[in-house]
Amino acid sequence: MIQAKPIRDLNDRETLLASIGLDASETELLYTVSDEKILHAFLLFAFVKDQARITRVITFPDCEDASLDLGIRAIVNTLDLTGVKKAFFEPKTERLEQIARSIGFVPVQGENKDLVLDVPAFFAAPCRGDR
Repeated sequence: MIQAKPIRDLNDRETLLASIGLDASETELLYTVSDEKILHAFLLFAFVKDQARITRVITFPDCEDASLDLGIRAIVNTLDLTGVKKAFFEPKTERLEQIARSIGFVPVQGENKDLVLDVPAFFAAPCRGDR
């Protein structure tokens, strides 16, 4: 079963990211998406007051769209629980953009690549299961 787990401890984030040659930031929070012991993706995000941004998405071989969808939804759930109103994301690939849009992210008016999700509106609409 695929699971998205928050990595709350900064030392754990540093260790996980260092294992793939990246640095951890104190301002970024990390979710891992894995299936048993197979790592699918790291998703990092940061927030200030009532806004947040998905800052990095790192995928591993054979990472399926369902894993990325789960990771982004896990972040959105965390943002809702902390009172965030808007979540921003600049997908670096067409694949990530399609997944983000299927969740409900829409283009930011006047911005070329940024997408935004109205977090309270996302949770106000019932899940249709057809996305």
